Amino acid sequence: FKSTWEKLQAQLHTKYNFITVDSEKDKDKIKKFGIEGFPTIIKIINNKAEEYVGPRDEESVKKFINKPM
Repeated sequence: FKSTWEKLQAQLHTKYNFITVDSEKDKDKIKKFGIEGFPTIIKIINNKAEEYVGPRDEESVKKFINKPM
């Protein structure tokens, strides 16, 4: 999934901030968002969080990222 995530970052970096969380370095963020497995994709807009559940292909994830909350 790493290559898909990197492609999405390259395409959408001017519109969105992408944050990649390291399970060893960012344990506080993992706990805060209740992350239990990887990859976990969470979209946060105006302090509202939505977790992505679906296929891990580029087009599906891109639709989720661009979908209004």
